[in-house]
Amino acid sequence: MYSIRKDTEVYLVEDFAADKYVMSVTKLYSGKETSGHRHNHDELYYIAAGNGILIIDNLQVNIQAGEFMHIQANQFHKVINIGDKTLLFVCAWHQNNY
Repeated sequence: MYSIRKDTEVYLVEDFAADKYVMSVTKLYSGKETSGHRHNHDELYYIAAGNGILIIDNLQVNIQAGEFMHIQANQFHKVINIGDKTLLFVCAWHQNNY
């Protein structure tokens, strides 16, 4: 198992890997957004706290605590925190090329 931590003015991200799986915990600060990206693998998102917008390709989805989302391989995605509190979400995927 290993972990990677990235702390910026936009977010705090901690990735944890075990065997063939990765779990990433992100604290996205109020008014901030991720840069957006795509992967060659599916990804699962669980919104643990807060609310925001999840962009998947050309679709904008309002998200809030307790929701679970599936992002398919090669779909562009980004998260925007539109709330006044930190947006906490957890991502998980099978690590083919992590």
